[in-house]
Amino acid sequence: MTVPPPRVRVPRRRLLVLAGALPLMTTGCLGLVSGPTPRRFRLGNPAQFPADLPRADWTLEIDQTVAEPGIDTTRVAHLASNGLELQYYPEAEWPSTAADMVNKLLIQSFVDSGKIPRVGDRNSGMRPDFTLKTVLRDFQAEGAGSSTIKVVVTASLIQMPRRVQAGAERFQSMTPAASIGIEDVVRAFDKGLDRVLADLVTWTLVTGAARAAAG
Repeated sequence: MTVPPPRVRVPRRRLLVLAGALPLMTTGCLGLVSGPTPRRFRLGNPAQFPADLPRADWTLEIDQTVAEPGIDTTRVAHLASNGLELQYYPEAEWPSTAADMVNKLLIQSFVDSGKIPRVGDRNSGMRPDFTLKTVLRDFQAEGAGSSTIKVVVTASLIQMPRRVQAGAERFQSMTPAASIGIEDVVRAFDKGLDRVLADLVTWTLVTGAARAAAG
């Protein structure tokens, strides 16, 4: 009859040490293959608006911007030449997800316009006269060999408290980058988003003023 080998008891403390080391080993291995840390780029909001922009005497709440899943990321997106596959620049990223970044820049754009003293997000606690809802439809580079930045935002202005739609509009920009280099690509993103936000702020204030005057 074969005698089984004796069981070796490993102290519990040693087991805990080994288990704790495993995640560190895995993380270390991933770090070796992840490549260099991406550069982080920020975008600005428009500084110039039409001189005849109406001044609002009503309150505006800006709802959280939503976006398509493929672009609602901190990664800088590029649409492949087949028009179907989203790819990402490995050397660059945004400071937050695209929808969150655009939403913050949109709010700041209204503040910087100097035409609406009472504006804030849905956590501001105000009782708004209008609510602005926005969807980021496109926010990516396109084209092979040379890049064009496409930014598309759709907006809906809702009059409160009856929740009646005061207007809806689509805002789009196509901005060529000076080169395929990441800095030129980001500059084109900045220029294209600047144009869309300026147009969106202008449309909102004009539409809101007309609706408020109509009662």
